[in-house]
Amino acid sequence: VKTTLPQRLLSEHVKHMTWVAFESLRWGRKHRVLLVLGYEDGFQVLDVTEDIHGSVSSPVEMVSKKENGMLLLCPLPTPATPRKGVKGDAIDPAAHPIMAYTVKRNPNVVHLLSLPLNKVVETLRPAGSAVTALQASPRLLVVGMGTRVDVYDADQPMKLFSVNCSARDPTNFALGG
Repeated sequence: VKTTLPQRLLSEHVKHMTWVAFESLRWGRKHRVLLVLGYEDGFQVLDVTEDIHGSVSSPVEMVSKKENGMLLLCPLPTPATPRKGVKGDAIDPAAHPIMAYTVKRNPNVVHLLSLPLNKVVETLRPAGSAVTALQASPRLLVVGMGTRVDVYDADQPMKLFSVNCSARDPTNFALGG
């Protein structure tokens, strides 16, 4: 349910904020600019897309989730056209756009949260150490861990392959579009 976020509500939570990010994604046929607020006990996603006059009249809350100790959050672009020959169950197109996130309580799990449905539609459990990075393209979801990167099909969240890497800086990798 979309609601306007009262100004006082945002200011009351600032002391618990752990990170802030702007994300850009497609929602249906429209391009949206989202403000993602990470708190000690969850996150909020606000639509701050400018109107035709170039202003944001009031942020609109797209989703709010209570989870202890948010670690990472990454929007998944709407998947590219399904590819022939790829096996598995595709996520319902009505569930997009989706945000992937991890929490401190269970850093080895990646949850895929549907923004329109406001529920987790898939849970990924990469084997190994805690997740340290998330990146996505219309075709791939990449999950970085201590010494390994797992690459998932974004259309049908199944692991395609893994790549072993140096443990020097497991959060430093880039995914091309």
